Amino acid sequence: MTEAETRISDAEDTVQQLARDRELHSQRIDALWSRIEDLENRSRRNNIRMLGLREGSEGDDIKACIEKILTEGLKIVIDGEFEVERAHRSPAARRDEDQPPRVLMIRFLRSSGRDKVLKAAREKNGATWNGCRLSFFPDMSKSLADKRKAFTPAKRLLHAKKVRFTLAFPAILKFSWRGRKLNFQDATEAEKFIQQRVTGTEFEEGDDDGEH
Repeated sequence: MTEAETRISDAEDTVQQLARDRELHSQRIDALWSRIEDLENRSRRNNIRMLGLREGSEGDDIKACIEKILTEGLKIVIDGEFEVERAHRSPAARRDEDQPPRVLMIRFLRSSGRDKVLKAAREKNGATWNGCRLSFFPDMSKSLADKRKAFTPAKRLLHAKKVRFTLAFPAILKFSWRGRKLNFQDATEAEKFIQQRVTGTEFEEGDDDGEH
């Protein structure tokens, strides 16, 4: 009996230690995954995804085509701030004429240029160029896009209440209310707070990385 009790006690201690180790490993994996996600999205911060450009419209000089779209479609005065580092279609087989064209990926050398292009696209609700209706989106991982999309109901409530806000990178809803600067990383918590406590008294402002 004494030997059995000893073995049972040792087994219980081992199980408890394994449970603690598992929890620790899980925390470390979550932390590492968060860092990987952060690094991936920061590496995309200068990128824009452009939809709607007909296949072949870019010709042989894709950068020259992009400059025309910016100047003629978005009415941007081009200077060194808008230098395109590289651009290419999404790596998939070329689509048929009756299918939507592939996404055009654009990487700007400077993040300020990228931000101004997205701002111009928001203000003009996209652009029309060479018979193509173009839409511009910030480039990010799917998981981050889902996190930002989850704030849509909260953003609509703030729009309706005419409260100024910003959806900051990576996915933080920021707005001021009664002298307090509020930050929400949880979309459900933000929506609940706005529904229960916010009454509109301020002018609205769209998010800083909106999509148009």
